[in-house]
Amino acid sequence: MSAVNKQSLEEIEITRGMAILAVLFIHITGLPVRALEPGISSYIFYTLVNRGMQFAVPLFLMISALVLAYRTGLAAEINLPEFYRKRWRRAVVPFLVWTTLYLALRFLILHDIPYISLKQGLLWYGFGKGFFHLYFLSVVIQFYLLFPVIHKWWRICRPGFITAVLLFGTAQAAFYWVNRLYIYQHFNYTGSLVFSYIFPIGIGLWMGYNTGYWVPWWKKYRTVFVALAAAAGIFYLNRHFAILDKIKISTFYFQMAWTLYVTALGICVIFLARWLAARQGSPGALLAGFFLKTGQFSYGIYLIHPFFLLVWQKIFVAESTTAMHLSVWGGFFIILGLSCLTTYLLERTVLARPLFGVTPKK
Repeated sequence: MSAVNKQSLEEIEITRGMAILAVLFIHITGLPVRALEPGISSYIFYTLVNRGMQFAVPLFLMISALVLAYRTGLAAEINLPEFYRKRWRRAVVPFLVWTTLYLALRFLILHDIPYISLKQGLLWYGFGKGFFHLYFLSVVIQFYLLFPVIHKWWRICRPGFITAVLLFGTAQAAFYWVNRLYIYQHFNYTGSLVFSYIFPIGIGLWMGYNTGYWVPWWKKYRTVFVALAAAAGIFYLNRHFAILDKIKISTFYFQMAWTLYVTALGICVIFLARWLAARQGSPGALLAGFFLKTGQFSYGIYLIHPFFLLVWQKIFVAESTTAMHLSVWGGFFIILGLSCLTTYLLERTVLARPLFGVTPKK
């Protein structure tokens, strides 16, 4: 397998930058989607943006799988104590710390925790329900728990791309039915389960184990990926608006369309980042630099931005459509800037290790 060169590393960071901006768009547009009158043009626009950016978290999971598969490599056995020690420091400790911080915010300031129970504690510290964005870290941790088994299987079977698509696509469809017929009757938070994202994760694994084949693979399938992202995205958005209009739809087709949309678009975003990374000395290089720097702060931005979003929504109450536009776009850049600055400062303190799982920077 070919080694990932500097450009390849840059494209992953650029992709992270794009993905974290999509996360911010999802969260900042949640306010107009909830507040505006359904049917008006602004409501339709913000709904399209909000739903259209839903590839963000699956893309982060795809990247996590890709990078982990590449760094591990098919030739290597996993040293389990070392593997889990690194994941404990990088993912589990920050998850526990940020869960506690956001629960303190909710308990002491927001006062939206009516009671505390063992079940609530399990949802908070097991499935990321302490605050609306922390489920992502729970899903990542679940993936880390499963990865040594997946890696061992992958070394033995060495699936090709089509095999991976069929295998993980079948697993995604099977999970839908298991969830619908059994899990959801007992557990309503299946978005906090890793199997809800098994298809994009599986494709990310294949990409990570096969970095040397990226160029011919992309040339062969890029038209398929672009067309699939467009077709599945249109169908997914159409069905979402049907739900808003209280029209009964097939949730199976809706969910499969979402899966295909976020996965195909995620692949396209990775290769767009690859293209941008190669634009040395061109206007695209400035854009690549912005995404690259944002990507380097993406972990901190993801963890911190809900706090600034909450503060922004408390101090800026939009009473008209124009004010709502200002709140959304002004808030986007202010929250992004404050999150980047806070991450930059915290990474240079002793808090860097418990908050982000990294050694303090100088």
